[in-house]
Amino acid sequence: MGAREISGNRTWLSDIEPSVPLVVLCGETPDGKGHIAAVEEHFDYAAADPGRILLRRAGWKSLEEAGEASDFFSICRLFLEESRFYAQPDKWRKERKNREQMGDDLALSKAMDGYEEIIDQVVQTYGEFLPFFQCLILQDLVPRLQTAQTCQQIGVEEESLRQLLGRFDDDMIAGCGIPGDILIRLLSFKYQTDICDKLVYRSGKLKFENLLVVPLKENPFVVDHMTCEDGICRLGGTVMLPLENDVLEYYYADNRNRSYEIEWEDGPELYFLGERMRTRKRFTAQLNVGKKPVGMRFMYQYKGAFHARIRMTFSDEIGIEEDTSRNTAVFGRYYMKMENRILFVSPLQWKTKLKLFFTFSRKSIKMKQEKKGRIRGTL
Repeated sequence: MGAREISGNRTWLSDIEPSVPLVVLCGETPDGKGHIAAVEEHFDYAAADPGRILLRRAGWKSLEEAGEASDFFSICRLFLEESRFYAQPDKWRKERKNREQMGDDLALSKAMDGYEEIIDQVVQTYGEFLPFFQCLILQDLVPRLQTAQTCQQIGVEEESLRQLLGRFDDDMIAGCGIPGDILIRLLSFKYQTDICDKLVYRSGKLKFENLLVVPLKENPFVVDHMTCEDGICRLGGTVMLPLENDVLEYYYADNRNRSYEIEWEDGPELYFLGERMRTRKRFTAQLNVGKKPVGMRFMYQYKGAFHARIRMTFSDEIGIEEDTSRNTAVFGRYYMKMENRILFVSPLQWKTKLKLFFTFSRKSIKMKQEKKGRIRGTL
């Protein structure tokens, strides 16, 4: 893994001070003048993904002078030497999928020594283990723990790993974007106890000692397959179920508050230090569609007492985006609309076609093409 040199036509490069060697692509502009961020203040911009870290020529020169390759640890040292960096909004850039797809160029047993060295240098420089570097190292460490091998097989003692995790603040572990199911396992490993027994439900959130672990309402059902034909609408996709017990149940309901059971299948394989996790699932749900619109929403029930609606998102291929102008789509002879976390499905009427024709000309053209049998799917 390594940062890459800035290249291509980037008009915003002229706005960067020549003395700033690092550029981090982020989702928003930081507070302050000139997009300049600092490791002492902007820990939420810490990025271990090489696709989000760019080095200006000054940065490459610094690496060359030190005789180092541009790997994760040399990037950490650059942030230590140059505490300021330019934060460039680039919300469309996708994160890397996982370490298995990128390849692992350094075994965890060797990386552990590198982490300890960086932490010691940070403490020596700033007097504390700054949140920025905590977030940075966690992004590199956690994917290494998601392996089918045990600690013994990868040459790491569990106690040494716990001691390393003990150097991180719990609020940083819980707040740097680790998925809820992995976060539960990580904290349970750190404290040598199953924290599921200590989770507290508060307003749609599961908390551990006042730390947000899983925002249940925001943990989405991701729809990547949809068919609507012969009066039946079927949805399929993936979801992360944070708890592997019966205290949290999921179901879906229609607009008449009738509830239905979800069909489950095992999702992608997921491991944490050699243990297979069953928290990633594929789901299937369906509703009968008559002449009137019907609504579908996913729900959870916690300990039989708390019910709430869950967010539903869609793959790029389907293209429905709630709270945007793209919250509608046409599948065959059916019209879809996503609103207030409910997917409304209705037969496509002439009134709706006319409305779409005068409101969304691009969609109306595709609708006409679909009628002639040339395309099917999202409009």
